[in-house]
Amino acid sequence: EQNGDCIQNLSITDSTLGIPDSQFLTEGEGCSLTFTRESGPPLNAVGFTSGDLVVVSSEDGRYIALTTGFIRNITSSCVEVVVDRDYLHDTSHFENLKFRLDRNDGLSTSGYLYTNMSRLMESSAKMKRLRELVIKKSQPHFELKLSKSLVERVKPIFKLLNKPQRSAILKVLMAKDYVLIKGYPGS
Repeated sequence: EQNGDCIQNLSITDSTLGIPDSQFLTEGEGCSLTFTRESGPPLNAVGFTSGDLVVVSSEDGRYIALTTGFIRNITSSCVEVVVDRDYLHDTSHFENLKFRLDRNDGLSTSGYLYTNMSRLMESSAKMKRLRELVIKKSQPHFELKLSKSLVERVKPIFKLLNKPQRSAILKVLMAKDYVLIKGYPGS
């Protein structure tokens, strides 16, 4: 904290669901967490400002990189962070925990790696499918045919492409999961 890279000993005092600023972070409604602390220097004197990217972790090490987000507002007494996980709106299981906000300076990607790894372990159908693809190396699924309206929309583009390029575009349009394209751009 003395170096201005983190804010320690924080408690979650409020959460808000439905934050429009979070559209680039999450697929859901977005969630804002408000942190305060009982003692210490003013929070806005530590060196953080609105817009700073942060990684949220628990002080005791139980939750490392629980979530990432950006500081929406910071005052002397509280920090509001828009986070990438809607389910954190329910803060009941974090009532007695102390948290820290670490600056995510972009030079270290470990916060994002931890966050993405923990998101991969969520119990949703989407994450289950992603685990099958990434961990079990399941084959991707593809649509058997394209809709007529989609074919009509891509026809003008196809006129400018060679046969392998058209084939690659069709494969991408039919993909349900992912596509890997081998080759050089434009070939």
